[in-house]
Amino acid sequence: MGKEGYAFLAVVCGLTAPICFSYKAVYFRVSIAQYKYDTSDLAIDGQLVEHAILTVFYLIYVAQNGFNLNELLIGSWSAMCFVVAGTTCAICFNIGPAGPVQSIFSTQLIYQVLLNSYFFGQTITLYQILGICTGTVGCFVISLDDHIKRLFC
Repeated sequence: MGKEGYAFLAVVCGLTAPICFSYKAVYFRVSIAQYKYDTSDLAIDGQLVEHAILTVFYLIYVAQNGFNLNELLIGSWSAMCFVVAGTTCAICFNIGPAGPVQSIFSTQLIYQVLLNSYFFGQTITLYQILGICTGTVGCFVISLDDHIKRLFC
């Protein structure tokens, strides 16, 4: 696949991921309300299936590129972070209002840009700075909507 193909695939995956995360939040709420499932059980079961699939991909990668302990340790650390994030996010979707939880969850992009700048020396452009500012303001507005209405209305 050429560079354009990978760029198209990245855009399709980038547009599909928020839809899937939103569906996951709705599915959790429905499952808990109708079937009385425990949130952490659903989240952890989902993580087990997800990481079982990713383990198969890792084994294919190792077969093609060879084993590297450093890659395994970094991958394990990031996998633990994803498990914790996925489980806590699922609990938040169940307990809290979905809109504010999703807006706070979406600030991960801001952290990613800042961490890339700090650790990898990536230059932050003017558009990224504007995006960080508007994203942060948007998160506060969505999360504190009721409090803002009480203050100004």
